Amino acid sequence: EKGHAEGDALLCRAAQAIKSATRESDVVARLGGDEFSILAVHCAAEEMEGLTDRLLESFELAKVSASIGIAQRQSFSTLSETLILADEKMYECKHHRKAARAKIENAEVGTYADPQRLDSRIDEIARILGRTPRQSSN
Repeated sequence: EKGHAEGDALLCRAAQAIKSATRESDVVARLGGDEFSILAVHCAAEEMEGLTDRLLESFELAKVSASIGIAQRQSFSTLSETLILADEKMYECKHHRKAARAKIENAEVGTYADPQRLDSRIDEIARILGRTPRQSSN
């Protein structure tokens, strides 16, 4: 366990990352613990993708590991229902991140004398993490 001071510092970095990724019209709230919610007002689907990308980049720069769940309120749903859907998606994301981390931890990385085999292994790990594989250096 890392202690309260480190936990507080992490929350401050997360809050700053969220602040730098959101628009002035977005409403940000800490739900408790390490969970935050963003109400992105008048945000179309493609804008939600942009917000997600900005959040992921901002978290990465702040060295904050985060799972994100996004849901768009439909005309027939309430804000509470939309928040529940976003929460479910966040837990799905968290599950996938943990599964990917476990695959990497259990993978035999080894050392490779052949640079192409090493590049191939790095690209495989990138795909497991949901990242774009690197461009070949050849």
